[in-house]
Amino acid sequence: RAWLGTGGAARLTPAASASPAGVGEPSRGAVIETVLSPLSPLLMDLGISGRSAVITGAAGGMGMETARLLLDEGVRVLLTDLDGDELATTADLLGGTGDSLQTVVADLTSVDGARAIQDATDWDIDILVHTATTLWTNALGMTSQPPRAP
Repeated sequence: RAWLGTGGAARLTPAASASPAGVGEPSRGAVIETVLSPLSPLLMDLGISGRSAVITGAAGGMGMETARLLLDEGVRVLLTDLDGDELATTADLLGGTGDSLQTVVADLTSVDGARAIQDATDWDIDILVHTATTLWTNALGMTSQPPRAP
């Protein structure tokens, strides 16, 4: 089973080819192996090697895959999310933390959360990828939780 992606496809390894129930889509922690397509040498060089990026909402699929692409391009990546356990799992799936990959648990709805991201590394940040999905819909009467004041 394969899913097409930028520069190739991803397929599940046989040991992780099913969900916990044994059917359907793979579990979140399934091992994914990248299979480069024959077109990989034709992909454009983005010229971002050596840059630094912050990815919010990084424990989700979009954040993780964006991190994978940026790491492959030689970008240092700081992952941030509310869920520390999922963030750690994501970092492990990406090869673990180190010089090119760091993590910080932060709530972007607060000034303290923004400061935590700022204080997490001494890198100059060149790229911001915002995939966090914090939504406040009090105006529609859907929640009574207002945004936090600074």
